[in-house]
Amino acid sequence: MNTGTTIGWGETSPGERFSRYNDRLTNQERSLVSGIREVRSVSAGVELPDADRERAAYWFRKAAQERLLKGRSIEAFAAACVFLTARERQYPVTIDWLAECSPVESSKIRHHVRVLQSELDVSIPPAHPRDFLPMIVSHLSLEPAIERRAARYLEDVVADEMHVGKHPAAIAATVIYAAAADIDTELTQAEIADTADVSTVTISRQYQMVLECVSDQQP
Repeated sequence: MNTGTTIGWGETSPGERFSRYNDRLTNQERSLVSGIREVRSVSAGVELPDADRERAAYWFRKAAQERLLKGRSIEAFAAACVFLTARERQYPVTIDWLAECSPVESSKIRHHVRVLQSELDVSIPPAHPRDFLPMIVSHLSLEPAIERRAARYLEDVVADEMHVGKHPAAIAATVIYAAAADIDTELTQAEIADTADVSTVTISRQYQMVLECVSDQQP
């Protein structure tokens, strides 16, 4: 028995109707549709919460309304809007992580972030190591005691302003590694570096800094 859809005389298939609808869209409208789709794809890739995904879509629509898309990368703008939203909501995302979920490289995303800042007159709060700490602990399935100890170490590092100018995810990863080492938890620098998307060299270098900072704070 034929279970296919029969299209009568003068009728069109859903695919044909969508094609005709798409043909009627202006270039700007097509860019908006494509960009919102990319925003949602990148947002899903970095596991941005649903409410925040809508905020990222808002920023992309705003960029389209201001006619910022012309001559620029839609994909890079989409990733930049996700980054802007993540920083607004203190969600732990770096541009390098975004690039892994986007077809464009991190340098291009950074450029489009700067365009958003300049053209839309918005400020992007800097990331803080505390934003990344819970996420890294969760991904490594570490004990709550390690997170608490790492948080205390981070307080000492921040009090001494040793985190200034350093990669926030790397600082978070390093204090977690130091806390895990203190209670003899099996955690390698390679494992935590991979989770935080930083190098083992960075973890090793900053580990010594954390140890010195923590020891200075001891009574």
